[in-house]
Amino acid sequence: FEQQKTSLIEKSEEEFYIYIDFDMFFVSCELVRDPALRGLPVVVGKGVVASASYEARAFGIHSGMPLFRASESCPGLRAIVPDMSYYHEVSSKAWKIISKYDSEFCQKGIDEGYIKVSVGLENADTEAQELTKRIFDEVYGSLGITFSVGISYNPMLAKMCSSVNKPKGVHQLRKNIRDVKAFLDDLTIDKLIGIGNINKYVLNGLGIYKVRDFWEHGWKCYACYTE
Repeated sequence: FEQQKTSLIEKSEEEFYIYIDFDMFFVSCELVRDPALRGLPVVVGKGVVASASYEARAFGIHSGMPLFRASESCPGLRAIVPDMSYYHEVSSKAWKIISKYDSEFCQKGIDEGYIKVSVGLENADTEAQELTKRIFDEVYGSLGITFSVGISYNPMLAKMCSSVNKPKGVHQLRKNIRDVKAFLDDLTIDKLIGIGNINKYVLNGLGIYKVRDFWEHGWKCYACYTE
């Protein structure tokens, strides 16, 4: 009877991973400290860009770009030297808030991580979205920083989903093989975890630009990476 009861309880709930990825985190922290910077092209970095505002990204500026090139791309660029102790302080406060929703949260870096939650099966999508909004409102209300969210049934897919609707967006992917395949097929390969610039360059050379291209050109990967 106890086993049957447990089974019924488990079936009445659905587990989701909510992956939280803070938007332009270092810059966001600086905008809180100096609101006059809002709306301006701003980067944080020393030598290279570590974080760029969306206004700066409109000029083609991105993380990893040499700072002198970023300045050439945008003459009015505001560059700020990183203050890592401040960023860690803000991060700790944010994750302290988030941990109230899952004490066993997994922080993957200063500005990203995930929690695992269980919601009612009948209204799973709605409950997951409402929970996400509560967390967002609490973090933003307390600290003034925003994040984007991916919701799915495993942390890897949730992480991929978190980059779909940046900034301040949510993308949810249910445990449905058709939806998952459609989502993955349309992703550019640089969105896959573990594929950096070098592998992207190699795979592009093999004719693979999106995940769907693996179906046609996957055999080339086997030949290229095993010889």
